[in-house]
Amino acid sequence: MHLSKKEFEKRLIDYSYLNFQLEISQGMLHELAHYISHLNIDLSLLTDFIDNKNKASIKYKTVIQSLSDSTDRINSIIYTLRQTSRSSKRVVEIISLTKLINNCIQILYVMIKRKGIVVNFQKVKNNDIEIMGDHAQIQTVIMNILLNSIEAINKNGKIDISIGIDKNENIISITDNGHGIPEGIKEKIFTHFFSTKTDKTGLGLSIASAIIKDFYKGYIEFNSSPKGTRFIIKIPRVQS
Repeated sequence: MHLSKKEFEKRLIDYSYLNFQLEISQGMLHELAHYISHLNIDLSLLTDFIDNKNKASIKYKTVIQSLSDSTDRINSIIYTLRQTSRSSKRVVEIISLTKLINNCIQILYVMIKRKGIVVNFQKVKNNDIEIMGDHAQIQTVIMNILLNSIEAINKNGKIDISIGIDKNENIISITDNGHGIPEGIKEKIFTHFFSTKTDKTGLGLSIASAIIKDFYKGYIEFNSSPKGTRFIIKIPRVQS
């Protein structure tokens, strides 16, 4: 479609304004995430100080748990919004998978601790795996799958993470012992806005799949049963 000079200039102004708004939104989301993180930590500490010896304490713990669940949902929404608004600023660099995954675990520490989940990260012995890509994108993929695993676990579960190389592919495996994905919805989990929960956007897994497929020519596969789910991320290795 041919644009006149006036139309082109108008679109350029619109684009500049949109970019400016995205910059402002990023700053606001960062501040909001900061305060929510502190609130999460305070709620976790408050729970540790309350005993279970009387009905009032149990009631307080129920209220605190409800608040904690709400902050988790807010954090999840903030994270999705921040990563979506960054999508136009892709920066390709060498990424250490060990450092990136450890960082994701640290970000989700409060949620993991609250549910009593044990996370086992099996690293490559005496080595690391490095990939070429955008750090924010790969972090988004790992975070969204980890969030899915955390939500699938009721309490005192475990998540096993491993990285490796299989022929010409980098492999990231994330396995949980949660309730699994029901047979009837397995083919829909990578569909935009599909979610079994009314308080979720249904974008997490679909965004993860789209990133790996569209930007890295890889794919995400999974197998699931009532005993748990395993997600396997496969990214082709870049030939040097």
